[in-house]
Amino acid sequence: MLSGKQIVDNLYMYDDYRLFLQEWFAAKRLERDSFSMREFSTRAGFAAHNFCNYLMKGERNCSVESARKLAVAIGLKSRAADFFENLVLYTQSETSADRDFYYAKMRQCNKASRFKNLELEQFPFYEHWYYPVLRELMVISVWEGDMQKLCDLVYPKITVSETAQAVEFLLATGMVIKGENGIYALPHIIVTSEQVPVYIKKKSRRDVLLKGADVIDLVHPTEKYLAYSTVSMSSSCFHDVRKILDDARETVLARIATDTDQDVVYEVVFQMFPVSRNSKKSSKSKGGHV
Repeated sequence: MLSGKQIVDNLYMYDDYRLFLQEWFAAKRLERDSFSMREFSTRAGFAAHNFCNYLMKGERNCSVESARKLAVAIGLKSRAADFFENLVLYTQSETSADRDFYYAKMRQCNKASRFKNLELEQFPFYEHWYYPVLRELMVISVWEGDMQKLCDLVYPKITVSETAQAVEFLLATGMVIKGENGIYALPHIIVTSEQVPVYIKKKSRRDVLLKGADVIDLVHPTEKYLAYSTVSMSSSCFHDVRKILDDARETVLARIATDTDQDVVYEVVFQMFPVSRNSKKSSKSKGGHV
């Protein structure tokens, strides 16, 4: 297990401050058995010795003032403390607009941080929905360096300026390479996001889904596949179905990898998410900010 210091060093990978607190506290307990929730709360200046425990369990929300106290107790300074404060607000955001606002704040903290091993220059690939689309189009289409021609292939529409910026980025970061013959190619068929913070990946997925909603009704039925089912299931069944979807995704990617005549870029989305609370568990009041 990671040490408390390592958890702090990995702060920028978290998209939920509660999980960060849980893992930091667990690491500190391993380092020193006597470290308690009471000591943590006291160190942060909270009168209630179980307040930090409430935060970790999601039974209380955290105010900006409390976030700053926690940052001091944990030893977060400067940009890391700012990131943590915005992470708290991001985690507790109830609207997309608020999440986007605090996401931008978190990214700014991340850019200026000492946390350099994440290949920060490649993060924009996950921040603009059309970057992955253009990455594919640069390789499968005949556009001969004509930004307007490439731009016209993207749906829904983007600007020529956005297209040019994306092309420059993709070439500069090596996500697309240009051969001596002028032909573009992908150094890697699949782009992995393992080193990208979760909060960035979440925004990327949400942006893709929102763009899909914009165009899905405009696409002819023969050019799309849609299947919806609203069902109820147990937790064990959910994990079984999740495994089936994972296997299906791997099968789909394996088939695509053998395709040698690509001509259209698709978003392939597998989804399964709850639209109700657990009917067998009593609900807990999360209260207001403290």
